[in-house]
Amino acid sequence: MYLRAYVASAYGWTLDDIRKLKNSELRGYYRLARQIDAEKALRQLNMADYPRMKGEDRKKFYKNLRKIAYPNEKREVLTASQIARKLNG
Repeated sequence: MYLRAYVASAYGWTLDDIRKLKNSELRGYYRLARQIDAEKALRQLNMADYPRMKGEDRKKFYKNLRKIAYPNEKREVLTASQIARKLNG
């Protein structure tokens, strides 16, 4: 029931609209709505900079939201010299 309510709220659809969807489509729309919500939350956090959080809690919270917002992102750890090479072409 939560899944249907979340999708209805996110997209402004009626229960009849949702009933027409296959279960796989419903789950897909749910994942996308959560991703969009996570992206919005990240933008808000960047602006507010959540000043009262302790360092490790802040890092964990941000990392979790980032995983939801950008599930296909690959993070690459670079050294300073590697960054310089990439910037200089």
